[in-house]
Amino acid sequence: MGVGCEAPKGRTESAAKELIDPYTWEKNKRIITQDVHGIPGLGNFSYRKQLISDPQPYVHYHRGLCEIHCVVRGHWATRIISGEEVRRYRLSAGEGLIIFPEEAHNSGPVQQSPNEFYGFQFRAEGEGEILGLDQPHSELLREQYRQMRYRHVKVPFTGISLLRQAFDLFSTGEPLQRSIGLQYLTCFLFQFPQMQPVEETQDAKTDSRIGFALRYIEENYMKPLNLERLAQEAGYSVSYFESKFLKEMGITLKKYVNTYRVEKAKELLATTDGPVADLAYQLGWASSNYFCTVFKKYTGVTPLQYRKQSRE
Repeated sequence: MGVGCEAPKGRTESAAKELIDPYTWEKNKRIITQDVHGIPGLGNFSYRKQLISDPQPYVHYHRGLCEIHCVVRGHWATRIISGEEVRRYRLSAGEGLIIFPEEAHNSGPVQQSPNEFYGFQFRAEGEGEILGLDQPHSELLREQYRQMRYRHVKVPFTGISLLRQAFDLFSTGEPLQRSIGLQYLTCFLFQFPQMQPVEETQDAKTDSRIGFALRYIEENYMKPLNLERLAQEAGYSVSYFESKFLKEMGITLKKYVNTYRVEKAKELLATTDGPVADLAYQLGWASSNYFCTVFKKYTGVTPLQYRKQSRE
């Protein structure tokens, strides 16, 4: 069964936000944006080395762009949401995953293990020349992705080497070096649809009722949430729901909700100036003291320290 490049019908604007990453150049996070490299048909080209958790708490999509992740070290988890269906992919070193245009996805608030990976976006829809290719080769590349049968594949060492060399050459900022890097990247793109698929386990597909509970959390995290209410919403007994959630998500319900709220708190601390106590109640915490205790446990700093650091 092909996965293709057609935009899925399940995403809605209210359920996902379009994500456009800005140019970033830090030690462990580097994103070269299209306005910097200037190559038609190529979106962001990024390198990340995560030593601590850096989840994306909200569901997002990329308009008109395919996105490929290739893990070099460690593990990286991704959820792809289409209507009522949620599929989880856990990538290990030497594996790659493609996310097609308009597909809603995120890493979820689950803690990611330390990892290193490359990612890039390219435009596989439309017509015309892309990535410096002439018209016949541009169309041949698009056709490769229209006919893709698998999205989760094993990336050989030679493929990882192509990505590494391409990014290093892009990083120089020199037009000639970038042009050479583009040849490496294009070679990787032509090879990717032919790579060996990773066998997906039967439980890769999240139980639809657990998926419903996840959406309920995302829509009601500001309210008091308890195991009994969520089990009721999912249509399970409390004991079965608790064990099922842990098996599906690899994390307890309490830790999932706490992590989700902490990530939302980080967003508000960085962008608003309201009192911490007000923010705690706004996000559904029982008390500001408990919020501060959990926040420091998950981030290593107090809410006020995080606000100060984010502003600096």
